Amino acid sequence: MQYSKPLHIESFEQDRNHPKVALKILLVFIISIITAILSMLVTDITQTLIDSGLSKQQAEQSATIAKYGGAIGAVISVWFTIGLSMLIVFVIAKIFKSDARAKSMFASILRYTIITGIIALIILVIQWIANIDPQQISIDSLNIFDPGNTKLGLIRLTTLISAWLFGVILHSTLHLSKKTSWTFIIIYIILFILIPMLFI
Repeated sequence: MQYSKPLHIESFEQDRNHPKVALKILLVFIISIITAILSMLVTDITQTLIDSGLSKQQAEQSATIAKYGGAIGAVISVWFTIGLSMLIVFVIAKIFKSDARAKSMFASILRYTIITGIIALIILVIQWIANIDPQQISIDSLNIFDPGNTKLGLIRLTTLISAWLFGVILHSTLHLSKKTSWTFIIIYIILFILIPMLFI
């Protein structure tokens, strides 16, 4: 197969031929838990609840439950996203008659989740150190130039990297063509950036 350099990463190719998932699963758990805890520290839940209409006293009483509930929900949502991603990649593989094994797809999705999770974690650490509330400003999005602007907040570096890595999975692991992989990258950007902008 002739690879497209921007979409070929050797480690994703290795996931096709020699998929290993045990260590990746552990890393996903560790990264998601650390991210959830850090999100609790960075986000001002009390102020968010006050902004939603609660009194200061009610907000302070509800903040602890909201923090822990949000942290648990964040960890669960990571695995829900992995499951959904697996389903989507599996369907694409069947449509385009890829001979990649299900375990190979799963290993690549876990690698994808680890990479994007580490990037998100680095961004959270920077925001924590700089004392920047991610609900107001996300330093990896264009709303850094206009805090609170939700449309600009959708244009995120992490989303663009996620779209590219999705294409890498299709090209390097599933061995789909360069054209098909780039088409799905564009679809990813439309679904997660352009269409949500229409509803804000």
